[in-house]
Amino acid sequence: GVVNALFDFPQFDTAVHGAIDTSCAMALHQITSEVDDRLKLAHPAANIKKMFGAPQHLTDTDFRYLVADAFSMGVQYGH
Repeated sequence: GVVNALFDFPQFDTAVHGAIDTSCAMALHQITSEVDDRLKLAHPAANIKKMFGAPQHLTDTDFRYLVADAFSMGVQYGH
């Protein structure tokens, strides 16, 4: 089939944000901020990846995508 790959698609994030209530959005923001804070520190970054069961060779950027996708997939599929 035809694929229309988009480099930047903010409408998806907007749709996810619009589908959750304020308290959920605040909790997700708090979680992603905590993940970012821990990834900025050398040793705890490895610990947070381990806590999620992520392989240690996973880059910090890919780990951030993994965490963000975990949230958005739940919303996308109605959970």
